[in-house]
Amino acid sequence: MNMLNNQDTDRFESVQAAGPVIPAFDARTLVGKDGVARIVLDGTPYVLRITKANKLILTK
Repeated sequence: MNMLNNQDTDRFESVQAAGPVIPAFDARTLVGKDGVARIVLDGTPYVLRITKANKLILTK
């Protein structure tokens, strides 16, 4: 998975300033050209997708 470089994460600095560094990932890189990615947590698959309105939806 591609993590954003420091330049890209600068806009997230205010969120991270108060606590531990939180990894930032580019959603479009995760979902690829089809706009859909499968994410597995403890053996349970979830689907992450980008809608036509450019919103993220995570479903079980």
